[in-house]
Amino acid sequence: DIRELDDDVKVQFPDVSCGEMLTRWDMIQAPPDILITNLSMLNTMLLREIEEPIIDQTKEWLQENKENKFSLVIDELHSYRGTAGTEVAIVLRNLINRLGLELSSPQLRVLGTSASLDGETGKDFLEDFFGIDKSTFKIIPGEPIRERVDVPVSPDLLDQQIENCSAEAKEL
Repeated sequence: DIRELDDDVKVQFPDVSCGEMLTRWDMIQAPPDILITNLSMLNTMLLREIEEPIIDQTKEWLQENKENKFSLVIDELHSYRGTAGTEVAIVLRNLINRLGLELSSPQLRVLGTSASLDGETGKDFLEDFFGIDKSTFKIIPGEPIRERVDVPVSPDLLDQQIENCSAEAKEL
């Protein structure tokens, strides 16, 4: 039925042919390799019995092979300070505990993004937030790319910029 709709309406629906899970029930039956969520929903998932299969199957996958790694990506990590930061840290520790992992486990990889965590101060924050020694963290500073181009951008210039970024990413 969606195929019959106008393009401006179709973009409001996920593309079922690309492997995206459409419902929570899909995720419960076959936990996804990548789960994108927010803190509130993650906390709810950890509390609801109906979603235990997601946690349990992920835990089993981790136990099957010590080479399997659970990656946790946290955006704007620096913003989790004070009481709100403590709540975030508790929810994340609950998740890690429910997965049968320790914070120092080699099966746990945490990737955090921040424009303002750097040096020893940043490592001190990470140590406090996660409760593990700051020597276990690696902070990789970034450098803003400032390109000067005329607007509108020509398609050839845009293609060149994309190629440059791809080449830089391969080097990392």
